[in-house]
Amino acid sequence: MTIFLTKYRLKLMNLWIPFSFLLLGCQTDTKGIDYSGNPQYSSEVEQSIEEVLNNLMIETSLSGIYETAGLEERMKYYNTPAVSIAVVNNGEIEWARAFGMANTEEGIEADTNTLFQAASISKPIFSLVVMRLHEQGILDIDKDVNEYLTSYKVPKKGDWQPSLSFRQILSHTAGLNVSGFDGYLTTEKIPSPIRLLNGEPNSNTPKVEVNGFPGTRFRYSGGGTVVAQVALTDLLKKSLPQIMDEELFSHLGLENSTYAQPIPDTMEYKIATGYPYKKRAIVGKYHVYPEQAPAGLWTYPSELAKIMIEILKGLQGGSSLFKKETLDEMLTPNKVADWIGIGFFIKSKNNDVITFSHGGWNEGYISEFRSYRKGGKGVVVMINSNEGQPIINEIVNSVAKVYEWEEHFPKVYDYKGVDSIAAKNITGNYVNEKDTIAISFNDAKLFMKYQNQNDLQLFKVENDTYKSKYLNFKIQFANRELDFFQEGNEISFEKI
Repeated sequence: MTIFLTKYRLKLMNLWIPFSFLLLGCQTDTKGIDYSGNPQYSSEVEQSIEEVLNNLMIETSLSGIYETAGLEERMKYYNTPAVSIAVVNNGEIEWARAFGMANTEEGIEADTNTLFQAASISKPIFSLVVMRLHEQGILDIDKDVNEYLTSYKVPKKGDWQPSLSFRQILSHTAGLNVSGFDGYLTTEKIPSPIRLLNGEPNSNTPKVEVNGFPGTRFRYSGGGTVVAQVALTDLLKKSLPQIMDEELFSHLGLENSTYAQPIPDTMEYKIATGYPYKKRAIVGKYHVYPEQAPAGLWTYPSELAKIMIEILKGLQGGSSLFKKETLDEMLTPNKVADWIGIGFFIKSKNNDVITFSHGGWNEGYISEFRSYRKGGKGVVVMINSNEGQPIINEIVNSVAKVYEWEEHFPKVYDYKGVDSIAAKNITGNYVNEKDTIAISFNDAKLFMKYQNQNDLQLFKVENDTYKSKYLNFKIQFANRELDFFQEGNEISFEKI
């Protein structure tokens, strides 16, 4: 199988012109790939790239069991025109590659500078700037946002005025509604952020309001992030794109990232057209999102990876942009939902944060930003298709496998046979008020008979723990009890 090759494009009169004819003869099979038109790396890195791209890990219905396929095959299967990837290793961008077509109608191929909508990844990047302003004393993330809002106020509920903080809004615990947005065609009249917060005519979302008690539960709210957007622009009296550029992008040299909606004419030639399903292009190439803070970022994986690297440096106390204490606070589990910090979703073990991440879904675009807190590892993936959603995890899984990410995959068990002595102690009938499970040992094999199903062989995977190779359940024996676990459910039986 061959891998997609991405070619350089010439810019002339604001047009990108493919010149694949300059690269004839450069494409090879995956072994010894010559990625003309893409950055070239050492032979060791090229080998890692090849392993990632040729062994996308496809989840099966069995936990911990994966099938493999190549990127080209999966892109075709899911009608995904373009994929762009950046891998961070040891605190640096180890490689970045783009594949497929940015625009199939115009024959424009994707490269590592092709812009995608980052969708909800906009939220944690926006949160970084809020926290930067917080550490400078320009705002307080625990004060009522109404203190910063002048053009709009969080609506009262009858005679009760809710009090919401940036911390609650950015951790989705403010009790606000409206989870996400559909965007607007480039030919439509685009509502202002305040009009859409109020749910006024030509806004395609309901009014954003508090309908849950703030600070008591997690509820994902892009609407809340728009409230934070307006509070920030009211406070600084600047547009959000200007704020983001001055407070973040310019410091990191990110010249191609912008929250401008619609995208400026001077940048439109760089974008990947959105193809939600069946490679049918969005009219006007993309949707406009006046909800800039939660959904409006245009960027590409390498620039998001540079932000990731700056966060990783900051967590080690090595960033001139972010204080370690600020980033630690962002990655501290929220008291009402331990999988969310400020802006980022987090994964913890024994109160130690392992990963921080966020995904994104706009019309025609999906993206993923995922990093380990320690070890300088991570990946950013962006595609211009909604149908291609499974490809995101398949790529991330492959990167995790090749780069040996800890704590990424579910536990894979070693299925062992059962000896007669162990079997003697557990064979018999186990009952509860509804059912019976019969455990038998025949021809050196352990079997389970449950309800009206045929006997199913069991294998020992850990002390007193047994599983089938074909179904997602496990059985644990303790004294004269049998506990049956499946997808979060537990059923107990007692031996007779």
